Amino acid sequence: MPTQSKRQKRLASKKKTNPWLQLDLDQMPHPKWMTRAYRNDEFMVMVDDHSPTDKGEAVRVMVRKHTETPIINHWSTMMNIKNQLFGPETVAVEYYPKMSELIDDHNIYWFWIFPEDWLPKTMFRTDKAPAQPSKLISQSQSELR
Repeated sequence: MPTQSKRQKRLASKKKTNPWLQLDLDQMPHPKWMTRAYRNDEFMVMVDDHSPTDKGEAVRVMVRKHTETPIINHWSTMMNIKNQLFGPETVAVEYYPKMSELIDDHNIYWFWIFPEDWLPKTMFRTDKAPAQPSKLISQSQSELR
């Protein structure tokens, strides 16, 4: 049996979160847009399965802690929530708006799940051939120097 890395041991030793419970929306008040909701001992997840976009509908997901405090290790926590509720092979996108459109009143996090053909393919490749950076990435990096 392979030995665990220090990181794997540290992650395994963290407090375990209880399984997700899907809430019965017929039995509770909820925003009109919410089509389903989940909770566990740490988080509430609200889902809009028909969120309108300029290309059609997407799935919009809101995540917040019951304590309404920031999510520590935000990226890995959101990835785990996405994997647990929507599957590990589902692609989700977190949106960072222009500052002029930013609404940041609460510790609420959002991600969107789009139909598979809406997004560009990932820049991380599984084959051995080196990926060529796109023109846009090259330009952005040169502007930072």
